[in-house]
Amino acid sequence: MIVREPVLVTFLHNPKAGGTSIKYWLAENFNARIPTIRERDPHSTDPSLVEGFSFCCIRNPWAKAYSTFEWLKRHGGGYLAKPYNNDFSKFIADLDNEDLKPFTNPQKDYVELSNYVMRYENFENDFKVIQDYFDCDIDLPHKNNGRY
Repeated sequence: MIVREPVLVTFLHNPKAGGTSIKYWLAENFNARIPTIRERDPHSTDPSLVEGFSFCCIRNPWAKAYSTFEWLKRHGGGYLAKPYNNDFSKFIADLDNEDLKPFTNPQKDYVELSNYVMRYENFENDFKVIQDYFDCDIDLPHKNNGRY
């Protein structure tokens, strides 16, 4: 979660839905401070942390689950992916596993706290609303680029 001041804006980072790109765009263009996990959970859905205009991005649930599965296999979450032996159906059957949070947080939790909801599948067009809000036409960097 990023809060921009003096104009209060809260970006609710729904994992595997383009949030890292948005986080970097905010930091690079508005000196938005990205809190460390020790200061504030970056994927929090705690309503008490939301200030001002809030927005998030959601993604097709199947695409998000597959992206999460692939990300866990390739990155620091490898220990989380091992029990599934590259079997996506086993992973899907275990989505309620607390160890998989925040990747499996319900997207509705982000939506309910947001004034504006972007869709990953319409990312470029939906992000124009955010650019207009900030009066900034600088392109969004593409971070965590995956093939899924």
